[in-house]
Amino acid sequence: PLKELKHAASIFRHIREAVGDELEVGIGTHGQFSTAGAVRAAKVFEEYEPMWFEEPVPPEMVEEMARSRVPLKRFGTPREIADAAVYLMSDGAGYVTGDCLTIDGGEWLRNGGEFSYATDYDRENLKQMLKAMRGKAK
Repeated sequence: PLKELKHAASIFRHIREAVGDELEVGIGTHGQFSTAGAVRAAKVFEEYEPMWFEEPVPPEMVEEMARSRVPLKRFGTPREIADAAVYLMSDGAGYVTGDCLTIDGGEWLRNGGEFSYATDYDRENLKQMLKAMRGKAK
């Protein structure tokens, strides 16, 4: 429940205030959260900069937890990785130089890429924002 989460955050805040940046503080939950609950808790505790968040979900839910980080909500397939490699080796990629091709279902964009906020908007709003940035807003 939110009440318990806020209480735990209050305790964590007091610990962080007491030890400052001199000591690392971590969180161990023994797999007591659902995936959605773990994501919610991580957001609440993020501002206190825990060193780790140990076992937020039971071991059988780790794959679901990892998948929830990817905006496409699935893992890439070996074929998708191979297709990217084939493209880079093709004549069509002859002008591609010195760049990284990120194949991660949008995770990089969501977690620190130049447009990390982009996944917070629905597709139509994002299109309008990008048009406005280019000076093409209607």
